[in-house]
Amino acid sequence: PERFAIDQEADVGIDADELPGVIVTLAALTRDRDGRQGVLVISAERAVFRAVDHGATDGPRVLIRKGLAAGEHVIVEPDRVKPGARVAALEAPPR
Repeated sequence: PERFAIDQEADVGIDADELPGVIVTLAALTRDRDGRQGVLVISAERAVFRAVDHGATDGPRVLIRKGLAAGEHVIVEPDRVKPGARVAALEAPPR
């Protein structure tokens, strides 16, 4: 406005598109021997490397745009597990 005063208020809305994908903890990202970035998922009780394309991060979490489906179990600490290792899924504790 031409005459701006202290304590004026305005209602503002921000229209942000929703980005498709799955959000996982940033610590779940790892690299395979070829340097491809991905995550370890649990498939048939085994740790399996899955290459992914990731997007934005807010620090502790990252958006996985391609390569991971909602509901798949991801290994949160991949540095402690080798691909092919026998693993079992645990549910995350409530926040």
